[in-house]
Amino acid sequence: MTTLKAAAIVTPKERRVQDCLRQRESLEYLNYARRSTRQTQNGATVKRKRKTEINLEIKEAVAIRTRRVVVAHCRQCDRQSRMVAPNEAAMIARLRTREVYRLVELGELHFIEDQNGLLFICLNSLNADRF
Repeated sequence: MTTLKAAAIVTPKERRVQDCLRQRESLEYLNYARRSTRQTQNGATVKRKRKTEINLEIKEAVAIRTRRVVVAHCRQCDRQSRMVAPNEAAMIARLRTREVYRLVELGELHFIEDQNGLLFICLNSLNADRF
């Protein structure tokens, strides 16, 4: 038993629409080809290259929320300033905690130690632009 597939019946109006769509697609392609190529003086066709450049500018702000706020007198600044823990100082300065400890040892950051031996870094000395 053979099965016959029915051919799609296309009305003349549908055929005209299809022809118009084909012509439009070919015109769009030709317009694209004209925009992307150019003729040289000797008649050779040269493709144009498009270069897209994207620049991103990202600004970040670091907000530190802590339950423990330490305001103390910094001997190096000779004024009252907010003191932060080394890990918070590392986040603010975008450094590793080890680098913060190294800067403290070099004397580049102001610090105090409380009676328990905990280290606190002076925010005035922790200028993020400096690092």
